[in-house]
Amino acid sequence: NGTIAFGTASGNTRASIIWDDDGDTNGLMTIGSDRASGQLRLKTGSGAEAVRIDASGNVGIGATTPAGKLEIAAGAEIGLALSNTDQSTMGATPHIWIGSVSAVGNLAQIAYGYDNSHTFGVNPPAVSGYIATSASGFTMGDLFFATRSVTTNTAPTERMRINGIGNVGIGTATITGSGTT
Repeated sequence: NGTIAFGTASGNTRASIIWDDDGDTNGLMTIGSDRASGQLRLKTGSGAEAVRIDASGNVGIGATTPAGKLEIAAGAEIGLALSNTDQSTMGATPHIWIGSVSAVGNLAQIAYGYDNSHTFGVNPPAVSGYIATSASGFTMGDLFFATRSVTTNTAPTERMRINGIGNVGIGTATITGSGTT
């Protein structure tokens, strides 16, 4: 067990690195600040900031003021790359698992489009996602696609839905047959 402290020993101006070894295999290293508004920055060899964790726990990779739990800001390079070696069984090991849908009508969504404010507090111009139609057991639901036809901060409107048995509805959320419009 040990602590390396930077700054004054008392008050809220200290930063520290703490190693806590409780004698089993669960050693824990903590890097932090005693200041309520303290942040953690990781820099590259050139001195450029690469990662920031702000005081609320938001993480920015290439973003110095992350707007959500994780914000990745990339230039011309790929913003996010995910890989998985098991690509043979549909649904067995998904690359991305979005949402924690626990009630009928709950949504898990992916937003598309540009946010001029960079606050992500506006309505996106398009979304696709999953809407739960049953919350029992392992749940089930539909896929939906929504867009907007104006340039104002307006929520997108559902344009197409594929229900759990594969029927498609275009321009309606109520699917009565295999191809409803």
